[in-house]
Amino acid sequence: EILNVVASVLCRLTFDFGLWSRGTQPILLVCEEAHRYAPADANLGFEPTKRALARIAKEGRKYGISLCVVSQRPAEIAPAILSQCNTTVAFRMNSLRDQEIVRGIMADTAHGMLDFLPALGNTEAIVVGEGVPVPLRLRFRQLDIGERPCGGLRETEVETLKTDRQDFIAAVVARWRRQSP
Repeated sequence: EILNVVASVLCRLTFDFGLWSRGTQPILLVCEEAHRYAPADANLGFEPTKRALARIAKEGRKYGISLCVVSQRPAEIAPAILSQCNTTVAFRMNSLRDQEIVRGIMADTAHGMLDFLPALGNTEAIVVGEGVPVPLRLRFRQLDIGERPCGGLRETEVETLKTDRQDFIAAVVARWRRQSP
């Protein structure tokens, strides 16, 4: 019941933080299972969340905000958000409807590779867009526990990272509250 409100507020706060930090702090907003709170079907609601996500997708880059939209069902994501994706990573997909959506957002140069979508392995993907020089079919390797994000950091290193950012975050919040640069 509150997913729409919480997601909308988090997206708006993220955008405002990027704006008031003057883009000096890069932010990546990851929207896992995005079809749940940015649905293509207008009858499902979530209009405030979709507007906030679309604003980040359209304007966020100039404020250092990147948006990562993740879903196993791209056909169920609002088109206004998907159309702003600059780089697409597509894993195995069997649904023809989802494959057609991916075809629509990928460059024409990758269409031949998209025929492989239903046959990709568990760690394989096709990547197309600004993040790669040419369309790629790639395979990810499994990371050891120590190589996983934050998996190799000791507790003291995590605390140091937290304290280094406290002054920066406090300054951004102060500017934000004053509404002045």
